[in-house]
Amino acid sequence: MNSLPLVILAAGKNSRFFPLNYGTHKGFFELCGEPLIVNLLRSAEIAGVEKVFIIVSSKENNENNQSLLRSFNFKLEISFIEQVSPLGMGNALLLAKDHLQGRFLVASPYHVNSSTTLLDLIRKQEETSAECVLIGTHTQNPERYGILQTAADKVTGVIEKPQKPISKIKLSSLYLLSSKMLDILSNLEVSEYNFETALNKVCETNDVRWIEGLYELPTLKYAWDLHALKTKLLSNKKSYSSPTAQIAKTAIIDDEAGPVLIADGAQIKDFVTIVGPAFIGENALIGNYSMIRESSVERNCIVGAYTEIVRSILSPGVSIHQSYCADSILGSKTKVGAGLVTANKRLDRRNVKVKVKNELVDSGVNGFGLITGESVQLGISVATMPGTLVGNHVQVFPNQELSHTIDPNSLVINNGK
Repeated sequence: MNSLPLVILAAGKNSRFFPLNYGTHKGFFELCGEPLIVNLLRSAEIAGVEKVFIIVSSKENNENNQSLLRSFNFKLEISFIEQVSPLGMGNALLLAKDHLQGRFLVASPYHVNSSTTLLDLIRKQEETSAECVLIGTHTQNPERYGILQTAADKVTGVIEKPQKPISKIKLSSLYLLSSKMLDILSNLEVSEYNFETALNKVCETNDVRWIEGLYELPTLKYAWDLHALKTKLLSNKKSYSSPTAQIAKTAIIDDEAGPVLIADGAQIKDFVTIVGPAFIGENALIGNYSMIRESSVERNCIVGAYTEIVRSILSPGVSIHQSYCADSILGSKTKVGAGLVTANKRLDRRNVKVKVKNELVDSGVNGFGLITGESVQLGISVATMPGTLVGNHVQVFPNQELSHTIDPNSLVINNGK
């Protein structure tokens, strides 16, 4: 099987990823103990990839990110290519044109556990000698997506968000493309959908095949999409406790419903209950009588006594105690005083709607608590309503009730205002 280079698209503004769009691209977000992009690189290595080109914005093109990836000792030749302005996917691909000859793979950094899918794309191309190979999955809402027009396993066209779709096969964002795609892109004006336009032209004049995705590929448009990624990352793991972890004899580790992973230096105190699937990161501390259920508690977190963490993600350096945190994500270095309660369900049990970029968005889930940005400080006895988003460096005084979206650097002192 031939080795194809991989292009990873890790640039862009991430504006819809609020309030977790701080610091670096969402593909470098740390989840279950490592940045998401590391999982993709591991999948690429399994699939026989040897060269990787990562398209990043100016802020990600730094020695910290490069040394971070080097620390995982991949046998990959990894190059960073800078996209100075966020001009879309088509422009990002063209930046790698001089490094690509023949066929290549394209992925987003959050395509975790994707080695089998990458191998399926390569195998289909070798069996059919197709110019490009795409992945399609069936959808009940074709008007929301790029849709494939097909004849058996051939793709005859790609239509973006059709008003009258003749197919329900949604284009997935993992591709095997060729230099012909880049040649066509070079002759198009920069636009939001020039990638889709070029792909449609390739389909009209070349042999393009498709394979059916066995599962929905991960997406990471909004911050709450991290919950599904957490579940996927833990789905193929086995329970593990580091020999350097300190686990009290009275602690209960229940991995019947999913694996429980406890990393180096973690401390699990007396009468703690951890129910899988769950991850406890390096040097994290889980205090007496606390419960961690279906959650990821990242490195250097402190979960004080009598705290319940349910289906949530605690980013590195979070501290919380004597609280209830459900269906929530706490950004790095967030500090939570005693008595936090996150309401996570509407009374009518309908999907929670969230305000992002001044638009009300249906989250698609009916369990949604709180998401905070980086270095948020919550005083004691704070209550949050379902779907609350809190920006970076917000300070919340005690006894406040929060709802909706709170801008970064705000001071909340008068009942959530």
